[in-house]
Amino acid sequence: LPILSEGSEEQPRRRHGWAVWLRTLRRAHLFRFVVAFLAGVLVVLAMRIPQVQASFLGEPDRQMLEMAFKIRSDLVRKATPVLFLDIDDETVGLQRTAAPGIAQAPPATAPRGVVARLLDYILAAPPERQAKVVILDVDLATPTPGDEAGVAALQEVLARWARTPSAPTLVVARQAFPGNSLGVADNELMLPATPYDATVETAPNMFWGGVKVLVDQNNIVREFQPYECVRTKRGLEPLYSAVVLAYGVTVDGRIPANGPIKQWLERAATVCKSADPAQDTGHGELLNYHLSLGRGQNDRTWPDVDPAWPGLKPCGGVDPALVRRLSAKDVAAAAGEAGVSHDVLCRRIVLIGGTNTVAGDFQQTPLNEMAGAMIIANGVRGLELSGGGLKRAPWWVQLTALLVVSGLITAGFSLSNRIREHYTHLKSLRRGRSWRLRSSPRSSPGQRPRSQRRGRSSPSARPLPAWSSSSTRWASSTGSPTTCCRRWVMR
Repeated sequence: LPILSEGSEEQPRRRHGWAVWLRTLRRAHLFRFVVAFLAGVLVVLAMRIPQVQASFLGEPDRQMLEMAFKIRSDLVRKATPVLFLDIDDETVGLQRTAAPGIAQAPPATAPRGVVARLLDYILAAPPERQAKVVILDVDLATPTPGDEAGVAALQEVLARWARTPSAPTLVVARQAFPGNSLGVADNELMLPATPYDATVETAPNMFWGGVKVLVDQNNIVREFQPYECVRTKRGLEPLYSAVVLAYGVTVDGRIPANGPIKQWLERAATVCKSADPAQDTGHGELLNYHLSLGRGQNDRTWPDVDPAWPGLKPCGGVDPALVRRLSAKDVAAAAGEAGVSHDVLCRRIVLIGGTNTVAGDFQQTPLNEMAGAMIIANGVRGLELSGGGLKRAPWWVQLTALLVVSGLITAGFSLSNRIREHYTHLKSLRRGRSWRLRSSPRSSPGQRPRSQRRGRSSPSARPLPAWSSSSTRWASSTGSPTTCCRRWVMR
């Protein structure tokens, strides 16, 4: 502390340390706060661009979503339950009668006769036990040589389905291909011809549905394509996703007006008639994962459906499981029996798909490697849970969050600077105290100085080393041996 003489001016009163820190925060850290806030605004705006969201810049956002999906996996009991009729390996091999010791090649797709029996079982259900919607995740355009009887049986079932008013809505999955790959000069997307086109395209309760999904840079399925513009006899028309069509049936056509799916539906027809019908092919709608069924997990069980589900009481609560998986082989075998129960169908989303290794319809998802039918189930139920698609937070919520985060970042930097300055000050005080201890004689009254104990000479009489000539010259010029010794010790 400075020693004030009688004639010197009075020193200004020292302010409190926290007051100085607050004044520094108002002045020095305002720029840092503004920079942090503007950087957050730029990130939020960039994340709204699909190309940026799918790049490495959107990886933190994807990792947080993936963590949220895994935490709540198989725990969300709301929305419509699912019945999965699995065309597994045993079902695919039903029509193969190999000779002993000879293994025949499996068919390229599901046997059409098995698909016909599954649809016949669903169609025979009473109206009060009927399914909510049926999704057929089988590519009917794949040729099935040698299965003419199965093709005829499937045509007959589809014709009866179209004539039955009480039959549920049937969404048949289709895959569009460029015209060049189908032998057409035009490169626009087209649907291959099938033996069932005349029946499905004129039926009031059957629709084609797309199954295209989009992957990120790690080949993980994150989004589904809400629609594709395909070439038909009437020109370019939107082929809506099977997820969107099934969701519309599940909510009885009451799609929320503020949901992303409503915006996709309103945009589809306009885009397909525009000069650039492929402008929306690079991005889609986010899949809301909450159900998991990995490869080989055919014995998986799920919790019961939410007691508030409207269909639980009318269906009698016979099978309250959230997801029920049944082998298509067993269901097809019981389809023709008298008195067979249809309680498992009651007001459920019925999915006819495959986990067989022949089709290889598996995709990597944030939860696990999942069959395509279960991805469709996550999409339909996810839209139902989110009210028409996951929505972004409003602008005022995002700006408020950015203000809070920017303030925390600025306060953290300011606090760390304050702690560092305090630590540096304490360290300098310790160094100064150590210097004084080494330079002071510390002699008690009646004792000789420490330098004169044990026969030692005083610092002024003790010769200095040769390399300390500069200190000796400085001491001789000042005439102060005590100052000389202090300077020499500090050196």
